[in-house]
Amino acid sequence: MSFAAKTSAKTGAQASIDAALQEYFQRTGHNVLSSDAAHAAGIPINASSADIRATLESLITDVRHAQDVKFNATLGKILDVLLLLNEIGAEVAASTNKVHGGKGLFVAFGILLKTKKNYNNQIDALAPLLTDVSDFFDRLDVLECLHIGNAWNHDLYARIFTSVLNVFGLVTKILKGKKSHRVRAALLGNKDIEEASTALRRNIEAESRWISVEILRAIDQVNDEISNGFEVSQAKLDLANAMQASTSMTMDSIRITVESTAESHTSKLGDIHEDVRECLTIVKTTRKIDRLAGCLPWNGPPSICRPTPNMETLVKDTIEVIGNKVAARTKRDIRVPLARITKTADALKGLAELKRSW
Repeated sequence: MSFAAKTSAKTGAQASIDAALQEYFQRTGHNVLSSDAAHAAGIPINASSADIRATLESLITDVRHAQDVKFNATLGKILDVLLLLNEIGAEVAASTNKVHGGKGLFVAFGILLKTKKNYNNQIDALAPLLTDVSDFFDRLDVLECLHIGNAWNHDLYARIFTSVLNVFGLVTKILKGKKSHRVRAALLGNKDIEEASTALRRNIEAESRWISVEILRAIDQVNDEISNGFEVSQAKLDLANAMQASTSMTMDSIRITVESTAESHTSKLGDIHEDVRECLTIVKTTRKIDRLAGCLPWNGPPSICRPTPNMETLVKDTIEVIGNKVAARTKRDIRVPLARITKTADALKGLAELKRSW
């Protein structure tokens, strides 16, 4: 819950309690914020929360029924919620000098506890009524926890707090004397309890319906937020998928280009290797023929040239082939050992001239 919403809930609760105290005073003439009422309850008006807790816990201990565990637990729950309301009222009224309404509920509850001996016979009838009060306080705490907007049904809660004060004041009445303040039991019958119970439950039923509407509204709001968040997340996911698909297509294109380039380079390298092998074969063949020609016997006179038509033809063909290979490599801008090939060609030419001189 946001700070603004929580502050609004506390302010609304305090305003409803103040309105209930005023309504209760107009109906009964009992001012639970007066010093007389505080004295009757044993709670000083300016007492701290710790002092109030200690006083009321002592009173609860005195009125505990050993045989009524549920009633004892109800009194303890009411005290816990009253302490919470006291803290809420203290925060809202921190800048004022007046006593906040939450403390007025303490006083009324304290008077109820102090007059316990006067309503022992009505415990069985009061226990369910006090349980209803406790359940209302529980829902009030839940409402504050679930509070989302600034909604606060002021009139409804003012009526409920007035009904709670009526329940606390059922069995008591403050009588003013000249020398002392005394608390005695008021006349209490089944009719009084039934009327208080009817008024409280009627208002609580209305409050339950209103809370149900507020909870459903809060659920709808949360569902809308979740739905909107899901749509945003889905849009982001779609964008991520599109980017992934685009990246995948780009990678496939790059892979195809690389493979094509590699195949082209491999093919060119194969051609180069084939050309080199052909050149080496020609050179080796030429050298072999040259060695064989040197080993042939010659019985003719020295002045007569040795006929070498086949040798010259072979040498010329070899030089022409090597020249073509060199020219082809030069056009392809491929580096080859041209100097070595040229040197070999020159050697072959010299060999041919030498053979002619024979």
